[in-house]
Amino acid sequence: MKIDPNMIIGKTTDQVSHQRHISSGVKFEDILQGEEITSTENISRATSPGVTDMTGPLQADKIKGLSSSEQALDLLDKYNKLLADPDVTLRMIAPIVDEMNTMGEQLEKASSLLSTDKSLKGIMDDIASTIRSEGIRFNRGDLIG
Repeated sequence: MKIDPNMIIGKTTDQVSHQRHISSGVKFEDILQGEEITSTENISRATSPGVTDMTGPLQADKIKGLSSSEQALDLLDKYNKLLADPDVTLRMIAPIVDEMNTMGEQLEKASSLLSTDKSLKGIMDDIASTIRSEGIRFNRGDLIG
């Protein structure tokens, strides 16, 4: 693992200590507001590798991809719990499989929009592949018996 010297905890760059002496007549809200302004100025000055502005359209695609992936994983978890329950029949599971197929298509569409983020795209493709294979396995009749 390569250690990035910019990510060392406690390292500061060009920051001056912002200690203030407070007299007894200052309101707490004023102090808090001053601290918020100082902290937002420090945050806006600090940059770290890999951190980008979250307002672009590419970031919106990433957020959609992450939320779709989370929903798909939740659906797979629900499917797994239903398979483990001996009281649940395959007819009860069929609507979940249909929903999984729809979710897999949504993941594939969302994944196709993420050409620059290969790690997220890979995760989304893996989830879509798992959903697709479970749908095929269910429809082929592998769960009967």
